[in-house]
Amino acid sequence: IAGQILAGIYVRELYAVGQQIQIGEIEGQIEEIGTVKTTLLTESGELVSVANRVLLEQRVSSH
Repeated sequence: IAGQILAGIYVRELYAVGQQIQIGEIEGQIEEIGTVKTTLLTESGELVSVANRVLLEQRVSSH
């Protein structure tokens, strides 16, 4: 759990609400950065939750 909370802190430093990112097959605008997960809004209007740890461990493209 501590690792997930630390990941949330790092994600808040790297990304901002409103920023457009792509991680793997998922692309969307950051709607919320929570303690353990970040929520993205895709172009089709779908809300997708991504674990903050995933945002740190995988390649993320920022637009």
